[in-house]
Amino acid sequence: MSDTLSSIVTDSQEKTEVSSDALEELSKLSSKQCQLEDEVELLTRTLKEKEIALRIIAEDEIPSALYSLGLSSIELIDGSKISCSKVYRAHISVANEEDAFAWLHKNGHADIIKNDVKVTFGKGEEADAEKFKEALNNQGQTYTSKKAVHASTLKAFVKNEVVSGSDIPLDKFGVHVSTVSKVIRRT
Repeated sequence: MSDTLSSIVTDSQEKTEVSSDALEELSKLSSKQCQLEDEVELLTRTLKEKEIALRIIAEDEIPSALYSLGLSSIELIDGSKISCSKVYRAHISVANEEDAFAWLHKNGHADIIKNDVKVTFGKGEEADAEKFKEALNNQGQTYTSKKAVHASTLKAFVKNEVVSGSDIPLDKFGVHVSTVSKVIRRT
């Protein structure tokens, strides 16, 4: 038997004889790919575990330790500084969309709702979006429509409402307020 294999490889409906050296190289490359895929999977899993551990320390253990000492920040002997601040997170789930949007309308905050009808309408343009949809309906046009509040806008809105003492329905906006530590390392 020569340097070429007796087996035939099919590629793009062309039959080609492939050398054993080429197949050996391909086999090595495929093994390397599988090894790298396994490593990436392991690192991804490890990263997720480390992110959870970091969140527990930053959002629970350090703030608790500082507050138990009656402090909100401290500078350590090595020059690093530890401080805690409130972080506001919010998310309107699909299940709460109708109620959350109704609350925003009722309480004079409808201008933060963005309304998309194949065209993006910005904050405060909800009335224009409704007119556009009505015009499309009158012309017999079909369209898709999506209302949303941008994540950054919602976060800023919720923070402002909570800080000002507004009676915002926290459950409808998926509000989560946490205290997070920040460590500034001495360089």
